[in-house]
Amino acid sequence: MSSSSSTPTVPGNGSAIDPSLRGESSLALQLGVTTALHITALLISSLRIYSRIFLVKSFGWDDGFMSGATLSAFVSWVLFIYESQHGLGVHKAFVSADDLWKFGAASFSQTIINLLGLGLLKISLGLSLLRLSRGRVYKWIIWGSIAFVTVYTIFAFLTLFLYCKPLSGFWDIMGGAKCYSIDLFINFGLVNTAFSIFTDILLASLPIPIIWQLQLKTKIRVYLIIMLALGWGAVAIGVVKAINQIKFDPFGDSTYDISVPTWAFIQLQISIIAASAPQLKKLMRPLLGLTNSYHSAPYGNPTRNRRNTTRHSVAGRYMRQGSQADKMDGFELDERPIVLIGDGSDRLGTHAIASSRLDKTTTQRSSSSDSIFGLEGTLGDHGSKGIMRTTEVVISTA
Repeated sequence: MSSSSSTPTVPGNGSAIDPSLRGESSLALQLGVTTALHITALLISSLRIYSRIFLVKSFGWDDGFMSGATLSAFVSWVLFIYESQHGLGVHKAFVSADDLWKFGAASFSQTIINLLGLGLLKISLGLSLLRLSRGRVYKWIIWGSIAFVTVYTIFAFLTLFLYCKPLSGFWDIMGGAKCYSIDLFINFGLVNTAFSIFTDILLASLPIPIIWQLQLKTKIRVYLIIMLALGWGAVAIGVVKAINQIKFDPFGDSTYDISVPTWAFIQLQISIIAASAPQLKKLMRPLLGLTNSYHSAPYGNPTRNRRNTTRHSVAGRYMRQGSQADKMDGFELDERPIVLIGDGSDRLGTHAIASSRLDKTTTQRSSSSDSIFGLEGTLGDHGSKGIMRTTEVVISTA
């Protein structure tokens, strides 16, 4: 359903349309779908925050922005509950003028909050992707995306707040407010939606080259593909929202039809799920086998190093120290971001530490650090790139 009715409906005047429509209601559908999606998004976002604070012990700016997006989604859902008391799901002709005014005010507030939530979410996603950054160009693209999201979100706010004077004219079309052209308003909305779809596609596509380079187990590949697919699901919802914007009719059956704010709310929930689910890898380890997921060849002779092998994935930033008791070992992985080495040389480095507890036979101290960067001036005159590795291993056998 969409706001596409061409015949004006008069609030509180049920005789203007077929009286048999009085019993029709879309409330169960609208409230059911939005509530189910919101509970799912709220649960996954809460698990993400729990994982980042108590398991990973690294609550970052991206988690803070995601918390803001989740709070926005919750407030928007509360407004759905409020609207359900003032005409949501009922044909507009059977809604009193007072209820219709309250419904319109809540719908306008919902539009603002949904815009804010989507903006915060995309900034959060951009900051999360910075952890995967391996070069200046990648970082510039991400920071550019964050700036672009900020600018067009502010532009959308101005479009809404400046549409009518007084502001109540946005939802009270009979109140005599002075508003600019509805066609211009729709065009501004479509531009904003187009920008939103573009950034959705960009942020969903940026991780693909990095994930493609990782040597992952099939379960993890499937998991990441599903998460990326959810991101593209948000793009699809954005297209549906744009179609409803084109069909927007201020005199339409806005209380009964699934409106633009509802589609924006659905888009926000799917985006929260898609952006938060990949952060649950600590909780998903037993299911996905994340403790032993990267399969790169060990350094040195694999036969000679069978008792002490190391597996590395540069893009994944993990290192594994193993032994002949691998099948019994419990591994604690301390992941650290790939960072630009702060010596002004634009070199990239990756650092990781792993420790394992051997079952009764071996203990206890193993530390290793890797740096991968251009070794200019250290490997002859060719300026070659290489891998520098330092390892300290002490094994005590009972």
